[in-house]
Amino acid sequence: MQFTFDAKSAKKLARTLEKALAGRGIELERGQAMDIIAAMQGHSSWNSLAAALTPAAIDARLNDFEHTHLQDSNGLEYGEEVELRTHSGFALRYDAQSEFCDYVRTVDPLGREVAYWTGDEWREDPGLVMGAILGSLVRGKPLAVEATRPSKKPRASAELLRRLVREALGYEAEAFENDWNVSGSDLVEWFGNWRKRVTTALTDMAPENPMLATASNSSIRLAAPVTLYVRAFACEEYGEAPNWARIVVTPELLTRLMQLRHVVHTTTVNCISDWGDPDLWSSERESLQANHKDAQDFMDDEKPREMDHGFLYVSATRFWYRTRPKHANYNVETCAINFEALLAALEGPEQATDERYQRFGEVIVYAWKDDAVCGSRVGFIEELLAHGARIPGHEQTQQ
Repeated sequence: MQFTFDAKSAKKLARTLEKALAGRGIELERGQAMDIIAAMQGHSSWNSLAAALTPAAIDARLNDFEHTHLQDSNGLEYGEEVELRTHSGFALRYDAQSEFCDYVRTVDPLGREVAYWTGDEWREDPGLVMGAILGSLVRGKPLAVEATRPSKKPRASAELLRRLVREALGYEAEAFENDWNVSGSDLVEWFGNWRKRVTTALTDMAPENPMLATASNSSIRLAAPVTLYVRAFACEEYGEAPNWARIVVTPELLTRLMQLRHVVHTTTVNCISDWGDPDLWSSERESLQANHKDAQDFMDDEKPREMDHGFLYVSATRFWYRTRPKHANYNVETCAINFEALLAALEGPEQATDERYQRFGEVIVYAWKDDAVCGSRVGFIEELLAHGARIPGHEQTQQ
């Protein structure tokens, strides 16, 4: 499909269509080619398409960070650049003259710069920066896979797993049998790659959850939004981080997660990222007055932890959020949430397949690390109650 990103390109495409049809003896009425082009882009008429290509309409698609960057970068000039235009209308540009790519920038359909990254930034944190670049281009709306292509990877066989096991048994077999030294760095690197292949094989062999079949539909049915509480941590030994995060699970969020997961399943990437944040990161204060007269008001009045705009990461089996505290040089993440376990818990407490996902009415508490080791979520639940969380069945404890 040919995409149009401004009125000029749409009119040019319409004239091309008119000439092509005229050469085959088909004459279009005035303006009819424009309406056809609009219909090809999913709009009811040319007026509808033109309205979607206005600066105001495009501004509405930008987030706060991009609005600020757009204003700061106004008037900047670059030399000759290469442009890679995507289906969303947003494009990636980089220097056409240099042999080395020392910067990339994202521009909107009007050619305005909304994001910029230097080589130093992606050398420092390649995963985070690449996720930001892809997110700025995809805009949460990845292209659908054509029906003629396989919708999922072929199922792995038991023979593949047997080969992987034999490979593990054969790795430095002589050294292990004779108690010789084995390079620790080589072993760690090999095991990391081997573990990824085993994880992929097991994921492909897993039976499909019936709820995943609705991922291709417009929404996934939930009687009401479900609140999910998960632990959070700093990606640095001495970094300060929120203790937990609150995620409101809605049909829209589930559909978005399944769409991004589908991209991972149908491509060779290990994970994909897009702009996104939890509904709430816990506050900077690590403990609150549990006996406060109105814990909910106390939580609402508390100043939230200041974070930069974050990212939602999705792999074939899990999703998580990552951000960076303002003025810090390290990342903060939520624990990774398993799709299968979460979907089972969403079906109801009796359907839960992982005891770490505890369902209380319209609230799910996911215990992690020490909480799970203790075999109980009581410590995490008491902490949430102290912060004003409403957890059905624990009202008496909260008082």
